[in-house]
Amino acid sequence: LVALALLAAAAAAVAALRWAAADEATGVSRRVAFVGAVAPPRPLLLRPTVPSATALAAAAEGEDGKKPSVLAPLLELARTASSEELAAKVDADFARLTPEDLTTLQVQLKEGEETDKEAVTKLTSCIQSSMESRMEKAKADVDALLMSSGNIEDNIRECLQKQDSPLPILAVLQLNIGKAQSAGQEKMVQALTLVFKVMNAELEKSVPAVKRLLTNVLGMEESPARREAFRTFVAAAPAEEGLQLGPAIVQLVNDCEKQFENAGATEGERRKASLELIRKVAIDAGVVIGEAYGEDEQNKFTEGLQPLFEALSRV
Repeated sequence: LVALALLAAAAAAVAALRWAAADEATGVSRRVAFVGAVAPPRPLLLRPTVPSATALAAAAEGEDGKKPSVLAPLLELARTASSEELAAKVDADFARLTPEDLTTLQVQLKEGEETDKEAVTKLTSCIQSSMESRMEKAKADVDALLMSSGNIEDNIRECLQKQDSPLPILAVLQLNIGKAQSAGQEKMVQALTLVFKVMNAELEKSVPAVKRLLTNVLGMEESPARREAFRTFVAAAPAEEGLQLGPAIVQLVNDCEKQFENAGATEGERRKASLELIRKVAIDAGVVIGEAYGEDEQNKFTEGLQPLFEALSRV
């Protein structure tokens, strides 16, 4: 299951870069969801060879900021449909699978209810097959890209636009960078890393500024640094944008709860650490909102955090 493992790694890099943060030494997730992204309070999986795919999920967002997840319908289909029917549906919906969907599936496969694992395994197998077919195409696209002439950054953007989902090509790049590093092929590492960086920059363009801000503050260890980042943001942003911090933090909580919905003991500890990180970020955001917009807006911000308080009460 190498392809699926790479897909999960790319998704994790995406999700943690988007909203999550984790301590690499302990493996504890510090997701103030999205409490931060699934990849990387040093972003989870944030390494030189892993792209900051903060915006991967943005491709699946609708006018209200998010389309309904396809994971639940696919899991339901996995319980009733034939393997052929499920495979066809997964292939058709592959581009709509988000990093959070893949992370949730991993958690359910590892620590979910035994009665659900047959459907989860069946769905995972279909995603694996769709991933492998797309990785073959992505590999050919990367090879062609490295041999292309003209403006390389324009060529990279064109290559990215051809993908129905960024995840497979990110996985291919991640795998190839690792191979080139192991072989001591420094020029190849540099070329592939450039492709990574340009694709990542393109993906991040579609991420709202408030989400990029939360991704950054999730990686900050100290409260003064987080507050300074919030102050810089609200000073430059229109008030209506600055006041979106509350809803964005609540969305992190919702994503965190979804990710760890059927978590066992180990994942439960990660959920606890994630919610605690979100709480700290919310405190700092609330202080700055009070400074910038006054006590009334600060009170509204605090009242809007009820989903966070409720989630913490269940820890």
